[in-house]
Amino acid sequence: MQYRVLSATVTLTAALALALGGCSSSDDDDADASGSAATTDSEQAQGADSGSDSSGSQPGGISGGTATITFADGQTLTTDVICTLEPQIAAGQEIEYTATSQSSPYFDVTVFGEASDFAGTSTVSWDDTEDFVTVQESWSAGEVPNDDLEVMLSGETISGNGTFVRGEDETGTAGETRQGEFVVECGN
Repeated sequence: MQYRVLSATVTLTAALALALGGCSSSDDDDADASGSAATTDSEQAQGADSGSDSSGSQPGGISGGTATITFADGQTLTTDVICTLEPQIAAGQEIEYTATSQSSPYFDVTVFGEASDFAGTSTVSWDDTEDFVTVQESWSAGEVPNDDLEVMLSGETISGNGTFVRGEDETGTAGETRQGEFVVECGN
């Protein structure tokens, strides 16, 4: 039970981080020493039209991406995600970086900072559900103390590996473990 509470807390924290991430920058961040805007009028118009800056990133370091979990037996799970690769505070927790989906299947990877209740921990979760009552497939890693989950950030790619534990889902095999790896390609 404590693992599902942590999973729910992590998912809520990550969702808040993504929701607040676009609101975290101030107009002062865009000004140079003379007080003028650092972007040109055409760049501002382009960003306003597309909801992104000239590099394709969303405000506050948010970008789209794709997450894939691959298990040792060859099974692959893939979904679209939103990535926030800059440190932030969300729901009172320091998050180094995170990627999460906004619809089913729900994927989340979050790396917590030292100023967090979960200092130095990382979690990955996957929940395939349409109604939050019946879960077709549920996996998580990093929620057990001394877990072997490794997560790293290299450029715009979050990757890692570890032991995934099946949650309560329709298979009826809760507690099953599988080795797996995941890759989140951000910046799409």
